Amino acid sequence: MNQSLNEYIQLIEQSYSSDHVKKFADNHINNNQVLILQKSCQEILQMIPLQPFACALLSAMLVEYSRQKGIHSYLVAGTLDFKGKRLFNYDPIIEQKSIVENWDGHCWVIFNDAIAEISLFRTAYSEQSPIWLNDMITNTFGKQRGAIIASHPEMEQMGLSYTPRYIFNDLQISGLLNFVEQIISKTWNIPIDSTTSRIVCPVPGFPHADAILDI
Repeated sequence: MNQSLNEYIQLIEQSYSSDHVKKFADNHINNNQVLILQKSCQEILQMIPLQPFACALLSAMLVEYSRQKGIHSYLVAGTLDFKGKRLFNYDPIIEQKSIVENWDGHCWVIFNDAIAEISLFRTAYSEQSPIWLNDMITNTFGKQRGAIIASHPEMEQMGLSYTPRYIFNDLQISGLLNFVEQIISKTWNIPIDSTTSRIVCPVPGFPHADAILDI
């Protein structure tokens, strides 16, 4: 087992349990699951309005989608380097607060042998992003990219180096999804179902329904 997976395993055990570690170590996504994840990424990006620095929200949604389809996944926070240049640092404040304004960090989704990157392109293409970030990503990947699902070695070959620092637990993920639900309700004018809503029945400790997120 490589060093990268060992880092994820240690973090999963801290936020979850040894049972989760075993499931994580034993489960590898197959080609059919990759297709499911690709479709999920497309649906999520269509559902959430264009907004840069929304890595936590988009990634939390992908975790929710994948788990509903029986695919083991975890929401990760950490640093991201691209071709040796640091794109995003890590601020441990995210470990105490799921929603932080102007958080200098990055989130992604891990599936044992693969990583899903659902927010980088949306951030890089935004007018609110630094020109150098737009240029670096566009020159390498082109325009109008949505998401990447690739193995750890494949990510490294593309120049993307992910260093995990924290795994969100289920309570924190639910807190993020509370906020996602409100965004979707307002964007698409969809009434909130009081019997199932995370907003109407919020998760304790995450009263962030009207927070301004810039992650």
